[in-house]
Amino acid sequence: MRGIVIGIAALLAFGILFAPSSMAFEKGTFGIQVGGGINIPLLDFGDPYALAATVGFGFKGGVTYQLSNKWALVGYYNYRNFDTHFVEPPTGYKGGYGEYRVNTIEICPRLYFNDEMPSAFIEFGAGAYVPYFYIPGDNSEIDLVPDDFQLGFNAGLGLHTKLVDVALKYNLFKGDATDVRPETWFHFITMDAMINLLPE
Repeated sequence: MRGIVIGIAALLAFGILFAPSSMAFEKGTFGIQVGGGINIPLLDFGDPYALAATVGFGFKGGVTYQLSNKWALVGYYNYRNFDTHFVEPPTGYKGGYGEYRVNTIEICPRLYFNDEMPSAFIEFGAGAYVPYFYIPGDNSEIDLVPDDFQLGFNAGLGLHTKLVDVALKYNLFKGDATDVRPETWFHFITMDAMINLLPE
């Protein structure tokens, strides 16, 4: 985990160092970003006596459309992976290892603090979250999470440069009740660094 944080910090420093200081945002331009980072489960999602998710990794792709020199609209695809560490395995769980996989599609308005790059930003939005509890060999008869689309929300802040974006975001979605779990809110934080393949 320490290595991931150091890597994100290095990408951020690289982006700030080499980004032009007078690159203005232009209305109507597109950007494409790819990257990833770490995921940190919170509350019941990270409780070893409940859903027992642990810190994991994720991959992310995004498309940005510049609405003005202050506002942009960003669409994301995320794949998030969380290992598990159950203190008390739930009834029906026979495997020694399992993991949560969460796919998301998000639409997020973004507000830049400056009219040009580099610029800090805040963004917020909604999306479709598709969680799945994966057990190698399917040797357990257990359904900890719903495996269909769940409405979710996210908000966070970051820094945009010509070469690199970094962002910290809070995510939550409500999972419908399953055979072994009541209706549950899933909370987690993501920390990502993304390379701008097609800068705005």
